[in-house]
Amino acid sequence: MEIRTCENACMNTSRQIRTLREQRNLSQEGFAEAIGKSRSLVAAWEAGRKEPGRDSLQAISRVFGVPMSYILGDDASVKAVAEGPSEVTLLEMFRSADAVTQNSVLHILSLSKAKE
Repeated sequence: MEIRTCENACMNTSRQIRTLREQRNLSQEGFAEAIGKSRSLVAAWEAGRKEPGRDSLQAISRVFGVPMSYILGDDASVKAVAEGPSEVTLLEMFRSADAVTQNSVLHILSLSKAKE
C-alpha cells in the first residue's frame, strides 16, 4: 500500500489546481476572485508551498465542477470511474499532461466523435 507523503500529495494537488485553471483559461487572479481568495494564495498552492484547506477545496470543486478527490490527485477516483486498465492509463496520462496536450487530445477525440 502506497503512503501519500505531504510532498507527493502537495505536488499532486498543486498540479491538479494549475491544470484545471489553465484548461478553463483562467488567470490566477481570475481564479482567485472566483473562489474568494488572493492571487498570492493561488500561486502558493500551484507552487506546492501551501495546501488548500477544506473550505478552499470545496470552493475549487464547485468552480471547476470536479470532486475534491480529483483535486487532491486521488488515484482511487480514477479507478472508480474507469472501465478497464486502458482507461486508467489514459486518465492518468491525460491528467499528467500539460494543458496544450490535453486540449489536443480533446480536439482529436471530438473529431472522432463527430464522425460517428
